[in-house]
Amino acid sequence: MTTPTDADGPRHRFFQRIEEAVRAGHVQCFLHGENVAGDWFFNGPLGRVRDLRESLAFQILHTQFRSWPRVATIRKTELRLYERDPDRLGGMTWRSLRNANDLEDALLGRSAPAASGGILGAAVEQRRRESAAQEDDRGHEGSPAVVNIEVFSRITRLMRSAPEPFAVVVEGLQWLAELFPGRQHALEWIEELDRWPGAGLEGWHLSVIVLSALEALEPYLGIRDRDLHAVYVGGPSVAELNATLERVRDSRGASGVLPVLTRPHWQRLASALKNKGFSLLNAAHKFHGFLEHWEATPPQERDADALVSRFVRELDPAIEEVLWENVFLPEITRRQIDHLFETFLNPGTERPPKGLLLWGPPGTGKTHIARALANRGGFYFQPLKLADLKGRFVGESGKNVQRLFAEARASSPTLMFIDEVDTIFGLRGGHNQDSFANDLVNQFLAETDGVDTTRQRILIVATTNRPDLVDPAIKSRLPPLEIGLPDEGNRRQMLRQRLAVVRPPLSEPQFEVLIDASAGLSGRDLDKLADDVGELVAGGHAAPEQEALARMRRRIRKDMETGAARIQLADERAGRGLAQVIGYEELKRDLREVARGACEPAPPDLAVLGIGTPNGILLHGPPGNGKTFLIESLAA
Repeated sequence: MTTPTDADGPRHRFFQRIEEAVRAGHVQCFLHGENVAGDWFFNGPLGRVRDLRESLAFQILHTQFRSWPRVATIRKTELRLYERDPDRLGGMTWRSLRNANDLEDALLGRSAPAASGGILGAAVEQRRRESAAQEDDRGHEGSPAVVNIEVFSRITRLMRSAPEPFAVVVEGLQWLAELFPGRQHALEWIEELDRWPGAGLEGWHLSVIVLSALEALEPYLGIRDRDLHAVYVGGPSVAELNATLERVRDSRGASGVLPVLTRPHWQRLASALKNKGFSLLNAAHKFHGFLEHWEATPPQERDADALVSRFVRELDPAIEEVLWENVFLPEITRRQIDHLFETFLNPGTERPPKGLLLWGPPGTGKTHIARALANRGGFYFQPLKLADLKGRFVGESGKNVQRLFAEARASSPTLMFIDEVDTIFGLRGGHNQDSFANDLVNQFLAETDGVDTTRQRILIVATTNRPDLVDPAIKSRLPPLEIGLPDEGNRRQMLRQRLAVVRPPLSEPQFEVLIDASAGLSGRDLDKLADDVGELVAGGHAAPEQEALARMRRRIRKDMETGAARIQLADERAGRGLAQVIGYEELKRDLREVARGACEPAPPDLAVLGIGTPNGILLHGPPGNGKTFLIESLAA
């Protein structure tokens, strides 16, 4: 059986950062994330999947560098105490508490834990065992705990008098603010937890506050200036998803024939679930359905490759699964990207790159390249949009950038993708620049400089059609790489692949007509051309290649009506010049005359009069009508 993870399972998603905080002297941590309270977590080495509360309790009780024998968890209507128990499967038990008195007795060790709870496995089994444990819990099944101000007063008192260190986990903040006379009082109590005597000393207490958004702490941050330690909890890593899917498959071993999945299969499944934002629990349910479909498929039709591809397509039909081997680029460009990516994965003695800036005409596959790289490395694909970044007020944009980088770090390895980067991180200092944009660029630069790619595993890929409009500081951190229009070799590869499914196939002369006439088309144009050919062949057209080219010409003319200069379909050997520009006949004639005059000496009779040849020309007109393209074509 192919095992996609190490024997001990993947590293816990966030607890290592809590340990680092405690080593640095913190006795309080804030966990935040959009779905942190409802998420599930993989806990190695036993391979159990637990909810946030049980996962935290397990990790705190079994951490190797500190001793917290008891963990109290507090919700709006529920109190629990978790304790070590080496005789049980996972080494811990839990019991419900009714009120502040129960909590004090439990933290002081004055009452023995009830024989309930234990380490829980799959989600259904967990719910069943929790229900059974609560029914046996001292006869108060179904009764909510009394969680009031007295509970929190006892905690602050016990933090000074308890003979042994303990940990407290508080889930939520809104209900806590409602419980106290005012929001400020609740936040002051949270701050009180961080003033425990002996803070940072060996074996002292620990408090963990769980909230959905760090913005809820804004009033708290103003109480006094101090170092707040917040840990962003992102979605499950690819390694967590891999390990969870493996456990799901093994759990069904007795119920049917299991598919033989290779490491690339596991990688594709986990990466697709990761990029769609699945929690571990939802991913497990989805994979159950995948296995049920496999068992229902007749043995002669079972194909692991086809089934994995179907599973990935069903997750997101709008996103094409892009593989690096299906990306066609000039050889030198491909080698440059390969070197950068391999250096990022295995830096060795070289300094790993932070990313790259892909620039070139529209439709040349820049987004395609970014997705292919993410799939190649099994990266979390994180697209950034202006709406995700720009806030309504000055200062909000910077916080949005911080949040997105926190998500990228929590989900690493991550490929952070910024399409049309010139619209987000444009030139600073221009007359159209505002303080929002400056705030955005400055914070992004600060976050980019803070990325240690050897540890945090964040690769930034940006794209643009206008590199001249991108802020120079961005380009200095993301080296630009041109992705130009496909050359003849790339056009052959693309059209061969796209037309391979056309039946009946085109003849070689028909195929050569397409190759010769498609010079100057982008990859997107070639896709449309191939679609047209397939449609025409299926319809029985006598000359599908000629009609497909005619359709492409009509599309180009329609583009011209909107003011966009386009290259005509022509033989690539004719070169790239003014003859390939549609329209502007009188202007092209004038441009040729100016260029010819600039390259030749003035006639003698004019030179005697002191009249020389013109050395330039000024083109003027509204934006987008092809002035730059005309000059580029004249130069060619």
